[in-house]
Amino acid sequence: MALLFVPFLFSLLITTFPPAATDTVTAGRPLAGGNKLVSGNGKFALGFFQMAGGNGSSSTAPKWYLGVWFNTVSKFTPAWVANRENPLADGGASWQLAISGDGNSSSRTAPTTTP
Repeated sequence: MALLFVPFLFSLLITTFPPAATDTVTAGRPLAGGNKLVSGNGKFALGFFQMAGGNGSSSTAPKWYLGVWFNTVSKFTPAWVANRENPLADGGASWQLAISGDGNSSSRTAPTTTP
C-alpha cells in the first residue's frame, strides 16, 4: 500500500507546483515587442529592440531588431542580432516571437484591436 502512496504523493507535488521557468518561450505564450526574456542566470536577455538609423542607413526612423543582449551591463550591448541585415519596420513594439505547436519559431505582428 505504501508503494502506491509514494507515486500518488509525487504526482500531487508536480501538479501543485508547476515549473516556474520564465526564461523560455513556449507554444501559446509569445514574446511580445515590449517584453524581454531573461536567461536563468540574468546575464542575457532576448527580445525586440530598436536603434535609430540602424545598419548604416541615413534614415533616423527607428529600426527594430530581434536579438540577445547583455542584461547586466549599463550600456545596451547586443551580443547577437537575428535580423541585422533586415530590420523590422517602425512599429516593432507590435511584433511577437511565437513558437508553433510543432516547435518552429515564427515572428508576426500582434493582432490589432479596434475600439
